[in-house]
Amino acid sequence: MSLPLLFALALLSIATPAQSSSELPVLRADSDRLDYELDGVLHAQDWHVVPELALDTYDLPRSTRAQRIVFRSGVDSLELVVAPGEERDFIVRLAGRGDCRTRVSARRRSAQRLHGDGASAVDLPCELGSDGRLYLTGRIGASQPLKLMFDTGANALVVFRSGRAKLRDVSFDAGAIDNASAGGSARRAVADGQRLEIGALAWPYERVLEFDQEHPDCDGICGYDLFADKVLELDAAGPLVRMHELAPAESASAARLELRWQGALHALPVELELAGARVTAWPVFDTGAVAGLYLCAGFSARSGLPGELRVLGSSRSWGLGPRPIDCTTVEVPRVALGAHALERMPVHVGTDAGSDHVAEGLLGMDVLKRYRMWIDYPRRELRVLPNALFAQPFRTDYDDGKWRWFAGAGVALAVLCVALVLRRRRASRAG
Repeated sequence: MSLPLLFALALLSIATPAQSSSELPVLRADSDRLDYELDGVLHAQDWHVVPELALDTYDLPRSTRAQRIVFRSGVDSLELVVAPGEERDFIVRLAGRGDCRTRVSARRRSAQRLHGDGASAVDLPCELGSDGRLYLTGRIGASQPLKLMFDTGANALVVFRSGRAKLRDVSFDAGAIDNASAGGSARRAVADGQRLEIGALAWPYERVLEFDQEHPDCDGICGYDLFADKVLELDAAGPLVRMHELAPAESASAARLELRWQGALHALPVELELAGARVTAWPVFDTGAVAGLYLCAGFSARSGLPGELRVLGSSRSWGLGPRPIDCTTVEVPRVALGAHALERMPVHVGTDAGSDHVAEGLLGMDVLKRYRMWIDYPRRELRVLPNALFAQPFRTDYDDGKWRWFAGAGVALAVLCVALVLRRRRASRAG
């Protein structure tokens, strides 16, 4: 399968189960684009049938309960109920192109508590990096401690070279993936079924991607999907990363923002004051991005940016390959999350429509670090309150034209590509 915002194609060699195809339920289809409905939420034209794959896998969101998913074509429909730990296979019979064996998997499990009761909040070991991002300390299997960037703009578990060197008895032999990103592509090795521990929490069955590159600040990345059925509290001023089962009472007074699916990620509404008018953008919520706000070229053109705004200079970032993403950096008079507005904020405006890849942009840590946040993933809601960093001045010197606003090593964009694909991960997918 693939997503509308597709950056990677993951092709893995996976053995199919013993059950013969003739015994499986069949969904007839007259198009390779299917709708699917997951627990009552419709994802229109969001499943791409690829008969060339030996096995096409959709990983369900983590949950402690059975989940209902319905696939619909123009001529047929198929309903499955999948309990935690289960996998269900079926055949998509695509007119003129043959059969595609498809699996719906609930192997990925919710976070398990290593001690304590099941209702109390859990604080995770974290630190605030010099780049303004939050990092967790964890282990994969029997590894040495790993410094992992926590990235809401990714839903993959990734190790860089330094992290790979700290692993023990982990074989990246579950296949290979082709990961395409802005500026180039690269092949990634995959290890399946790995145990991840972060503080007092454990996840027993995780997929790990190997990135054959160094990152100056961390050993790897863990994405938001580890907490997809939880409420996560973040506060860079603490720093604090805390898991809740339900939104705590103290968040009741916070501004509430909708989290809207954009491919595999979540976008949120950000209000900008432009030429006396107020315009709402829906950038991806991305704690893996260093910059405050990046707006894609398409949205910027529709909104008349940069217009008459004060130009602060230029900025640049890189994905996996050599091609840079260039921006004009402008000063926007007012940018607001709910009722909380930031004044005279630098915004990075994309100049190349060919680089548009994530909804209408990215909202990163130069803004997010200024808020205490409660991310209620089950309700798809973000609650925010200003914290002690709210009044911290923004950078205004962009004359060098080389500020890497995604990540110090230019890798956050690459991980974003992983995230956009992995939510509906084909037997292989990740990249």
